Amino acid sequence: MSAGRPRVTIRTRLTLTYGGLFAAAGAAMIGLLYVFMKYVPVYSENLTTGRPDQRDGTPTGLPSIRMTPHPDSMSLTWSPDCEASSPGGVAAFFDRVGAFFDRVTSPSDGTSSVAHCMSPSGGVTSLQVSTKADFLEALLVFSAMALLILLVMAVVLGWFVAGRMLAPLQRITTAARGIAGSTLHERIALAGPKDEIRELADTFDGMLERLHKAFQAQNRFAANASHELRTPLAGMRTVLQVALAAPHAYRLEDLGPKLLTLNRRSTEITEALLTLARADHGAVVEEDVRLGVLVQEMCAQTKAQAERAGVTLTASGDQGRLRGDRVLLRQLVVNLVDNAVRHNHRGGSVTVRVDERPDGDVRLVVRNTGRKLSRTEADRAFEPFHRLDTRQASRSDRPSGHGLGLAIVESIVRAHGGTLRAEPPRDGGLEITVTLPTAGP
Repeated sequence: MSAGRPRVTIRTRLTLTYGGLFAAAGAAMIGLLYVFMKYVPVYSENLTTGRPDQRDGTPTGLPSIRMTPHPDSMSLTWSPDCEASSPGGVAAFFDRVGAFFDRVTSPSDGTSSVAHCMSPSGGVTSLQVSTKADFLEALLVFSAMALLILLVMAVVLGWFVAGRMLAPLQRITTAARGIAGSTLHERIALAGPKDEIRELADTFDGMLERLHKAFQAQNRFAANASHELRTPLAGMRTVLQVALAAPHAYRLEDLGPKLLTLNRRSTEITEALLTLARADHGAVVEEDVRLGVLVQEMCAQTKAQAERAGVTLTASGDQGRLRGDRVLLRQLVVNLVDNAVRHNHRGGSVTVRVDERPDGDVRLVVRNTGRKLSRTEADRAFEPFHRLDTRQASRSDRPSGHGLGLAIVESIVRAHGGTLRAEPPRDGGLEITVTLPTAGP
């Protein structure tokens, strides 16, 4: 839009639209009325009663009386036997209960007149029926004046009604401007009838609520990520400072494993953050994947770790054919199985099952044993950097995870258009169910 172009508000456009439509409808109505009145007689009654003012003879020898019913009408000839003639030509008449209709057309202006004459007790009653050019002119003048008055009223009322209708939009704009200038915790909370504008305001409030939660989660994620990365980096710095302070007190063989462990932990956190960012971005490469085969492979790789932890690991089910990102789905299975083995107790078990459902989806269920969890703890299992321990052990024996495993699982499932649910069984532990569509995201 150019800078010099005037700004036309919605209220002005609505008002002009209402006025234009009203003017067009009024003009069309006047035009149709004019055409109708021009070709269809418009009846105006001029009733006069009197006696015949002149007696005249007829070709048949019967007595006749000439009368002048009205100054604007033509002179008609009335006869007792209901015969009529006209100076302008032959007149048509209809005998109906002692009355006749005599239609005479003037050759000068095309005006048509009809006289209805009766002779009760020798009297004459004349009913003039006519269409006049001056009547059509008056019709146009008065119709135009009425249209102009109604058009002004329509524009004024349209401006008022448009203002009332658009007032909620102005409140929404004011509230949105105030929210943008402060924080996302405020809401429009528009009151009024449940119409389209109220629906718009409610939708805007819902969007603000989601944005508020997303920004809060992002802030928590950034804070937790900084904390998790700072811990191994601070540890490496401490080891190096001690070694530099007493270079002869430490050997390279002693410092190497410590620094390697701290470096490995920081690398794992960084890789987990990158995987989480990729899954959140939705960069999914679709290919044919057999989820059941991935489960068997990952369980075989994790079997040694499970045996060292004293946990029984079993996998079963269908092949689970679907369309998805093989790398991300492999990471999903690794995180679920590793989390189930790590957050367990000696003598416990982990069961992994893949099912092909009748509706076409593929379901992956991972269940482990452990202490009983509450519904709140299960719901928080997928929060980034939240460590959920299901082991029946002391807190000092807490597993050393970075708290991103299940958060990555949730992002991968969401990127594939699936669903994720965590349920705490009554006998303890946690059961995680992943449902993925076979057609991909």
